[in-house]
Amino acid sequence: MSVELPGFRWTLSAPESQVLLTSAETEDPWVLKFALLELMVVGGHRLEYVSKPRLRFFSREMLVINRNVNAGKDSGSDHAELARKLIELTERGSGTQQIVSVEALATAMFTDNVRRVRVSVRGTRWDWSSGSYVRSIVLPALEEKGLVQRIESRLVVIGKPRWELTNEGLKALEELRTLMEIGRGPFRELVRTDREWAIQFIGLAGPALLLMPEIAQDLRVLNDDPGTGFQESLMNARIGSGNDERIGAGVGSNGFGAPEHVAMGGVFGPGLYDGLDGAYFAISETVDRAWDLLHRSVGGLIIAGE
Repeated sequence: MSVELPGFRWTLSAPESQVLLTSAETEDPWVLKFALLELMVVGGHRLEYVSKPRLRFFSREMLVINRNVNAGKDSGSDHAELARKLIELTERGSGTQQIVSVEALATAMFTDNVRRVRVSVRGTRWDWSSGSYVRSIVLPALEEKGLVQRIESRLVVIGKPRWELTNEGLKALEELRTLMEIGRGPFRELVRTDREWAIQFIGLAGPALLLMPEIAQDLRVLNDDPGTGFQESLMNARIGSGNDERIGAGVGSNGFGAPEHVAMGGVFGPGLYDGLDGAYFAISETVDRAWDLLHRSVGGLIIAGE
């Protein structure tokens, strides 16, 4: 099988890529899952489960990020806000590694840009018309890159801006779809039959591959073949990140400083050998729970004008 490599390099972050793919109406949980997954790769962090005491005799497992303290808060401009929030929530920790609940981090990202409305002495609701992770962080980043444009509503009281793809945005969307078509198609065979092509494709696709966590098993194939240079690249990545045993510190402008096939083929948890797929499954479940709790336990959503 022969497949021509794309003639471009993808540099949008995973959350930007998801919003470009599924429109400005994409809800926060869906986008935040990929933002957290990319943060794991970029920062070289690791997921794990810890026991959280509950009542007197019971405990439950809680998914946490074991933060790689060698990863700075500006780990790629697209991840700066999430990375800063991660540091903020772990700043009271001690030692060389710190942990933060994924549920707490997700809840903070959901509510930081949303207006809080007190409806009773003990009750709080959030007015999602006043902001969101997607509208406050991701869409403005795409707008700054010239990929979307904001169309202001004429309804001053209850209106909200509409976002449309620009010509450059339409071109980028076509490129993203091309990458995903290859990633979910011929890549799965070529990673086993033409390793050099596969490594080049991973380098070109970069963060776009994070939208396809199911290809993690294909990325692991590279780890089994010493002829690909995977082990040598992994060692260089570790040396370049302050001798930390994890990878990802010291990122480039698109968030991937270590060779992409090394960064994406890493182990991120929560299991001992879990890669992108295991990490995504655990993150997805926890983010959805945080979102549901916000809407059920504290009154949920207020629609502007109601």
